[in-house]
Amino acid sequence: MLNDYTILSSGIKIPKGMRLLKAFKFFESDKERLENFQSIASMIIQENKVEGILCFSVHPLDFLSASENNHNWHSCHALDGDFRAGNLSYMTDDSTIMVYLKSDNDVVLPDFPGDIKWNDKKWRMWLHFSDNEDMLFAGRQYPFFSKNALNIITKDIFKNTDIGANNHCWSEWDNRYITNWFDRFNLSDRYLPVSDNLIGINELVKDNTGALHYNDLLYSNYYTPYYSYRLIEDFDTYFSYSYRNKPVTKISSRFRLGGAIKCVKCKNEFIKDSNTFMCPRCELKYGHECNDEICECSVCGCRAYREDCIWLERYNEWVCEDCQSEVAYCSCCDEYDYVDNMIERKGYYYCKDCYEQAKEENRF
Repeated sequence: MLNDYTILSSGIKIPKGMRLLKAFKFFESDKERLENFQSIASMIIQENKVEGILCFSVHPLDFLSASENNHNWHSCHALDGDFRAGNLSYMTDDSTIMVYLKSDNDVVLPDFPGDIKWNDKKWRMWLHFSDNEDMLFAGRQYPFFSKNALNIITKDIFKNTDIGANNHCWSEWDNRYITNWFDRFNLSDRYLPVSDNLIGINELVKDNTGALHYNDLLYSNYYTPYYSYRLIEDFDTYFSYSYRNKPVTKISSRFRLGGAIKCVKCKNEFIKDSNTFMCPRCELKYGHECNDEICECSVCGCRAYREDCIWLERYNEWVCEDCQSEVAYCSCCDEYDYVDNMIERKGYYYCKDCYEQAKEENRF
């Protein structure tokens, strides 16, 4: 704030020098709405004026801190995000590097140990190389999109390195794609116009077995992937198509992203869920919180995967597989209840409400 400001309706004074984003709290009391306003405002501010050191990295701590920062932005790849294990998964492939703009000084990042200082990312994106290193895909950028950053990557860096040598220049970044053929019918894939050819993105980009990341290139509803490719005379030896009912593509170059990773606790079993760094066995034993996949059994108190449990709707409780002898299925209302709360008649169980109603209706 450049000057002191008083809110007339409340008399609250916002002092000179307060950061704009912090001042929002005087105008919005709802915490969730306030965080959304601050996040959007931060993106606008940073997109219009942001400075830092541009870095390319495959350092493990840069992958782990992909979305850890003190600049008010967040993504599903944060260490508390739904795809946190994807950070490790990306480290296993031969395609992905981290590109980011960092502050001058290293800091303690959210969810990092207090004795470890690391770079504070003002902006970042995943950058993916094809296996022949003749094509690039840019992942979704956080916290804002910058076409200028993409141009710097290809024009000012790759053309001055071995990957851009021998006059193999790179195309402008493009995000066009085709989903119908001569406006007659919809195609089953998004086809990218690469040079004079069409390439289906689902044929071009594949997740390796066991990958745990969120693939923005294939699945994002908010981002249309940008790509760039080498401008070489014999490009048709890499990509070709023919006119039939739909494009047919012969592809030499591919993107193979992510990979399987082992549990950071036992180091033996593979991680199955993207929202944890542990295998299912260790997650149940050592996990410190329940999530969408894990619950606590109301009988024994042990943690278990919900898909293996019985849901008791009337109590909002779960019963694990080992304790399922403690519950039974009501033959009338089609709901589970604890056996101690039910009445057994001729081999069938009835909850008390259904049993009393059946007696009144002389059904027994």
